[in-house]
Amino acid sequence: IMRSFEHSLQRLGLERIDLLLLHDIGSFSQKDNHDHTMRQVLDGGLRALEELRSSGAVRGIGVGVNEWPVLDELMNHAPFDMFLLANRYTLLDQAVLDHFLPRVQREGVGIVIGAALNTGILLTGAIPGAQFDYAPASEEILERTRGIEAICKCHDVPLIRAALNFPLAHPAVTALLPGPAVARELEENLGHLRADIPAALWTDLRDAGLM
Repeated sequence: IMRSFEHSLQRLGLERIDLLLLHDIGSFSQKDNHDHTMRQVLDGGLRALEELRSSGAVRGIGVGVNEWPVLDELMNHAPFDMFLLANRYTLLDQAVLDHFLPRVQREGVGIVIGAALNTGILLTGAIPGAQFDYAPASEEILERTRGIEAICKCHDVPLIRAALNFPLAHPAVTALLPGPAVARELEENLGHLRADIPAALWTDLRDAGLM
């Protein structure tokens, strides 16, 4: 971690970094290597991050993953400043609502939501071959997406607009990382985020059991 940090400073041409994240240490990315990776993190990785923070070399430390239980476990071992959580607080996945988001609020940890479009389907809609979490969407996910699309259409709101704005309504969420590939997509994302969305859209999604 210390070597990686020094290399990052050299590549960025900076003397310090605002936020330093461990990235993709969960089983989603590590697969069979997950247990070994977590042992490395717990046996010295977290200590390295805390030393960098206490020295002033970084202002804050955190972790970026796709699985919220990994973050929940790590919070038992060290105080963090922020997490980057991808795919796990979206129009199609709100499993973090009951436990994890309330916990980060209590402990003062910021949350950046990544992949609010669930890697494609909340942009394309329920088309053949639509992607959900880096794989073809199941029929259950396709059906839920069709229901969300129908309600968005009733309110004249593009599906992507609802998907990008949804995470930011939660007080635990401090930022959104949409992941545009080109400048045009960034401009389009900003346009959706600045547009008004009728409150009745969210009410109708809740009443339909889709949110």
